[in-house]
Amino acid sequence: EDEAATIALLRQVAPTWLVQLPWYVTAADRQQLQQEVAGATQARMLRELAELLDRMTVQQPLLLAIEDLHWSDPATVQLIGYLARRRGSARLLLLGTLRAADVIVSEHPLRQLRLELRRHGLCEEIELELFSERDAGRYLAGRLGVAPWPDALIRELHDHTAGLPLFLAAVTDELQATGGATADLAEQALRLRRVPRSIFDLIEQQHARLPEATRRWLEAASVAGVEFLHAPLADAIQVDADRLQEVFDALAQSGSCLREAGSAALPDGRIAVRYAFVHAVHRHVLYERIGAATRVRLHRRLAAALLSAHAMQTDSIAAEVAVHFERGADPLHAVEHLAIAARVALGRFAAPDAAAIAQRALGLLATVPDRTLLRDTETALHVTVGVAMAEIKGVVSAESRHAFARTVGLMDGLQASPARVPAMHGIWWSTLVHGDMARARSMAAETLALADARDDDLLRFAGHSAMGITLVHIGEMAAAEPHLLAALERHRGADRELAPALFSFEPAVQLESYLALCLWTQGRPTAAGTRRRSALARAERLQHPMTLVLALSFVATLHGLASEHAAQAATADRALALIEAHSLPRAAGTFVWMRGSAQAALGDVDGGLERMAQGRRLQEEHGLRYGLTRWYQQHASVCLRTGRLDMGAGSVRDGLALADAMGEHAATSELHALDAELLFAQGRHEDAQVAWQRATEVARRQGALHAEIAAAFAARARQPANRERCDESLTEALARWNDPLEPPTVAAARAAQHAADGASAATRPTENRLDEQTE
Repeated sequence: EDEAATIALLRQVAPTWLVQLPWYVTAADRQQLQQEVAGATQARMLRELAELLDRMTVQQPLLLAIEDLHWSDPATVQLIGYLARRRGSARLLLLGTLRAADVIVSEHPLRQLRLELRRHGLCEEIELELFSERDAGRYLAGRLGVAPWPDALIRELHDHTAGLPLFLAAVTDELQATGGATADLAEQALRLRRVPRSIFDLIEQQHARLPEATRRWLEAASVAGVEFLHAPLADAIQVDADRLQEVFDALAQSGSCLREAGSAALPDGRIAVRYAFVHAVHRHVLYERIGAATRVRLHRRLAAALLSAHAMQTDSIAAEVAVHFERGADPLHAVEHLAIAARVALGRFAAPDAAAIAQRALGLLATVPDRTLLRDTETALHVTVGVAMAEIKGVVSAESRHAFARTVGLMDGLQASPARVPAMHGIWWSTLVHGDMARARSMAAETLALADARDDDLLRFAGHSAMGITLVHIGEMAAAEPHLLAALERHRGADRELAPALFSFEPAVQLESYLALCLWTQGRPTAAGTRRRSALARAERLQHPMTLVLALSFVATLHGLASEHAAQAATADRALALIEAHSLPRAAGTFVWMRGSAQAALGDVDGGLERMAQGRRLQEEHGLRYGLTRWYQQHASVCLRTGRLDMGAGSVRDGLALADAMGEHAATSELHALDAELLFAQGRHEDAQVAWQRATEVARRQGALHAEIAAAFAARARQPANRERCDESLTEALARWNDPLEPPTVAAARAAQHAADGASAATRPTENRLDEQTE
């Protein structure tokens, strides 16, 4: 009952932790969990664990013990720091053991954390001193049953061991094994002097007294690691597993060098006992006794045994197997399994670990004379580094862009494989986000050409996706639509082959979101609404934070284009709360400025403009240039409405310059129309007429029907002397609007047209909101 309650609580508040424990959930629930947590961050895992501890300790306090922190990984250190600094309601005592000297000498990340926590009074350290002579006497008396011990013998014992508890325990083991307790001082002193003065020599001496078979098995165990499972070890050394367990159980009961550390069910159906060396020194001494050739052979056999025992479920042991292959002088297989381990780390939201493992694999790969057979693996490793660095430092960071760029030279000669898609996607996406639309378009075209040459449907998906999204940013909406539809169709057939962890966003949600904007711009808001709702619903089902943020960005954008300012503000607030909850600061800038735009439209102009400026700064700080032309368009619009003509003119000028520099022209028509309004307000009517004409031509060329109608309507209202030509242009544009849903600008233009024609001022029934069913 307690276990079921704990699992239910994990499912509710800590799904990123439950997904790491697949044996506690059904296959169907596991698949749903993996979709929900795909792309989660370590920050989210920390928050979830803290919430879990708060709730678990309501009824009773919890002692969480972590031994040997000097061997801990950076993620464990991060967890300790988070729990120590947090001021939650958890009734928790975190107890850790460590060897301070090891932490200091090795420059372990725990070193800095110790200093910080001590400085702020967030931890208490209890230093375990070396045994005094009195402590040594008491220990020896307790173990050997002779008391009191003579002071001279105690001094000699203390001098012999330097008060080191591990050495003192080993010496006592040796005395006990060579004759038991005796009250004869001279005999005890003589026996003590025969005990080696080196812990390494002492362990070797103890090991030499074991039966030959037991010695060989322990040496093989030292190759397996500080902790190991007995069944794969038995397979590797070709002995009966039950016999090996019997011998190791006896050693564990004596406490001399092994201890039992639980058990595990292997995928092949066997139950394996987990053993651990009582101290790493024991394992080190045994490992060093083995000849180099024997060590290599044992590492290879252990790798093969682990792979056999885990059958097709090798992801969980990929890192361990990679170590054995590496130390077994088999770099090819080591690299293959390090690549799997890096992918697993990425799937577990450990981007720093994923990057470190992948870079280690690439370093090992550099030592291989012929890397031809591992070209696909090398590509996957660079992709993993690129994705991990994108999460750590941003997709436009030099580290991420360099990793993706390295895959370009690896593409030639590669066979079709899923690794190619995220590789091309990563290279293209970093280019697009950085604001180089011409290069992004060229890369999308190259991907499509390569897909046709190789008849590779996965690459076709990548190419159509890249081309469709790029064309939306460029402003070629009619050309973008078939590419987006083609990518969606191919994704339906390939989604099982595409690892979600290797994409910033879930591809189907991204494609449908862009398609919604594309359709709306072309004057098809009903179809756009359908796509928008579908994308948002899918993102909400997946509960993938970055994907949901993406879907909300398009919802907010469409509300803004439709002048639905309250809905835009509410959507931006929802997204910002999500960004805060999941520690995704690089995604905040767009929503900050969209919230400011809505805020200004709703009456708080100064506050809105200030927030818009803050949002733009955030985007620029993170190198996210794409989408900023829309910022200038929205900023200029606010300035025009509130009489800030000089500021508005500056935004139009800067926006058009940025659009030309990046090739991002999705907002160019609106910028020209705003330029016309500003020129007209300054009394420069002829220049305004040219700007309106340019806005109309750009919109018509792009297939942006809504922008074309808006520009033609504004020109007609401001140029009575040129009314006939403006009426003709507006009538022709309105005739192409065939959607029953009309945004406010279109409805107003149609009313004006009816009035001009002498028709009734009442227009056909329209919906002037873009539907808020899901928002």
